Parts: sequence; C-alpha cells; structure tokens
Amino acid sequence: MKSAQKELLCVLLRRLQELELIEKSTCLRAIDLIYSDMELPELFRYSVCRAEEGNRNQCAETTQ
Repeated sequence: MKSAQKELLCVLLRRLQELELIEKSTCLRAIDLIYSDMELPELFRYSVCRAEEGNRNQCAETTQ
C-alpha cells in the first residue's frame, strides 16, 4: 500500500506541475522527498461518510 500511496502522490504532483500550479523544480524536489526514507502518513486510514452511514459501515463521521 505504501508504494501505491507514493505513486499517487507523484501523479498528483506531476499533474499540478502540468497545470503550472507548481514549478518543475518544486515538483522534482517533492518527488525526491516522497521516495526518500521519509515516513508518509496514512492517506486512506479513515473513510468519511454521512453520520447515518457511519454506524452501519463503520466509517468516521463527518464533523459538519
């Protein structure tokens, strides 16, 4: 799962760079950081759903 998360982050960073929302150098540095030995937080740890679904599906409830 960790490699899938890293790949997802890289795809998102590359897309941001394609849309010219971040510089190429920033994108490359961020990708280098992702593939370093840095520990990434879990991206998909909790599902968010409506309160009435939370009990049934064991999802984290939204706070809004």
